[in-house]
Formats: sequence, structure tokens, C-alpha cells
Amino acid sequence: MKLANLFLLIAICTNVFSQSQFNINAGYLVPSGEFADKSFEENSGMADDGFGFAIDFTKIYGSGLGWSLIAGKHTNAMDIGNLQQMAEDEFGGEWDINTDDWSYYFVMAGFVYQFSWVIDIEAGVSGGYVNSVSPAIYVDYEFNGQSDQLELPESKSEALALMPRLRFSYPLKKFVLSLNASTFLARPKFKVTLLDGEEYDVKQYIINSNLGVGIGFKF
Repeated sequence: MKLANLFLLIAICTNVFSQSQFNINAGYLVPSGEFADKSFEENSGMADDGFGFAIDFTKIYGSGLGWSLIAGKHTNAMDIGNLQQMAEDEFGGEWDINTDDWSYYFVMAGFVYQFSWVIDIEAGVSGGYVNSVSPAIYVDYEFNGQSDQLELPESKSEALALMPRLRFSYPLKKFVLSLNASTFLARPKFKVTLLDGEEYDVKQYIINSNLGVGIGFKF
């Protein structure tokens, strides 16, 4: 009986001294490492700056510890001008190259810690699932008086991902305005098609730093 009362007391205290928050976030993405490399190396992503969007639900308990669920999408353009110049330098002729964007969808869960010092400061790390799409490439070229078109198809890959993050929130009664910073880390494996039609597997390191803003609702 005493044990049951103890569990009941813990449940009541957890409910009383806890807070839930739903957030909508958007931000600017800056790639780095191999993902941003503009060379013709095997693992070069040629990714340019991009845009990210995410929603998250966070539960904070009286100790400041809590957990969160996050879902979102990130997209990065490719450096087309650099790719076109490299193709002309490597193969000669005239090239007109267009591409889709790098994109990936993710769902994550993780732990957070929040404390207040004028504003609410929240630090956490989340891990989970990512579905990535490498961009399709569309090529029009003219070489030795002959012209042709090529389409190198997109490739999809599923992988695990990690995202450490930091949030500074300013409360406005039930609403909060936030400044968010995070780094997305993943290594999906893609099947890439070369200009000569050959296919090979590439493990692409994705490193994307995100700085953005958000709005949330506490309940």
C-alpha cells in the first residue's frame, strides 16, 4: 500500500511540475565538410546553402530534464555553376547543367535540459531516422559539333542521424519566441550514376549547421 502511494505521489508531482511546449521552427542551413566540397572527388556533395523547417514537441519536468520529438525537412541547392565549369574543364565542349536540390526528411527523439536565466535556455541531443534524396542532374551538352541530353537520376537512401541543438526562448505568456541553433549529422549511402552510365555506391557525409527562429506554445 505504501509503495502504491509512493508511485501515486511521484505521478502527481511529475504532472504538476512539468511543462509541455509545441514549436514551429525555420532556419538557414550552411553545409560543411565533404557535403559542401565543390571538387570532383567521390564524396563531394557540392551542396550550397539551404533552408530547413521543423516542428517539435518538448516535455520538461521540474528538474529541468525532459525529452523531445522532432520532425522536419532540410533542402540544399547544388553549386551548379561550379559543376558546369568543372565539366567543361574536364571534358571540353559546352555544357548546360541543371539540378534538383539535396533534400532529406527526418524524425527524431532525444533528451533535453532547460534552465532559466532571464530567458529559457534549452540544450539537447536527438537521434533518429532520415530519408535522404541526392539530386537528379540534367545535362545539355555540345561536343565536336554534336549535341545531346543526359539525365542522371536522383537516388534515395535511409540512414540514422544525430542532431545536437540549442534553443534560446523568450516567453510571452503562453507563447514563446525562440532563436535556434543545431547541427545535423548523417551518413546515407547513395547509388550514383556517372556521365558514362556507370553506377557506384557512395557514402555521403551530411553536415548541415542550422540557425533559425521559431514560435511555440506552452501548455
